[in-house]
Amino acid sequence: MVTLRDDEQLCSLIGDFNARTGTLLDFVIPDENLVEVLDENLNDEITDFLYDYQNLISLKIPLKRCSEDKMRPNTQGYKLVEFCKRNNLYITGGRTGSDKGIGKATTKDNSLIDYFIVSSNLFKYIEEYEIIPFDALFSDVHKRIHVKLTTEVTTIEKEKSSHKRKTIKWIEKDKHKFIENIRKNEEKVLDLCNEIESSKKDNHDINRVITSLTNFYSQAAKDSFGTFANKNPIKKIMGPKIGINHGLINHVS
Repeated sequence: MVTLRDDEQLCSLIGDFNARTGTLLDFVIPDENLVEVLDENLNDEITDFLYDYQNLISLKIPLKRCSEDKMRPNTQGYKLVEFCKRNNLYITGGRTGSDKGIGKATTKDNSLIDYFIVSSNLFKYIEEYEIIPFDALFSDVHKRIHVKLTTEVTTIEKEKSSHKRKTIKWIEKDKHKFIENIRKNEEKVLDLCNEIESSKKDNHDINRVITSLTNFYSQAAKDSFGTFANKNPIKKIMGPKIGINHGLINHVS
């Protein structure tokens, strides 16, 4: 995870962590003593890391979580929030979507042990977050977590080189030209066929003859139908928004 956080700005984890965290804080607010200790070594990167939690404030995401799970946090829960603190990752449950201010249990036993955990700058892409009511068809214990992420997609335009020539598609009205061009060089085709018959039929010889035949027919097609340069720009348009639906889930262990 450390390597992933170093390489990527947007990170997320989803699944059954078997961790009861209650409302334990999953972030650290640096105190004055820590800032003083680090003062000489402070730079923009360290400052951004220390105050990453402020991204939640700017996005109006509550710092304190809510949870319907009233049992004491377990060992896995303490480990999970410590992991979040060390990596600037945040539990989404009780903070966003229809679960904001609730923190619904994720099992039929009213425990909250399944999580969608994200980096702070991923919150703005969360369009939907919901705990789906328990359904024995999907799991013996767990409820599903429904998440929808939405983001803008850039339209990409590419100009094809006018110097690149392409063979035109088959033109029915000019097929007689193609036949004539084949017949003009009929002896060459026969020579290639005879070469196959007389060769040792190893892969090298066969590939060489097939390549020659391919080039022969391709040239006949170009002579018959002509070629063209595609000067029209090709646009690759992916709608303005995309949605990702993580349907959690059966029991993940």
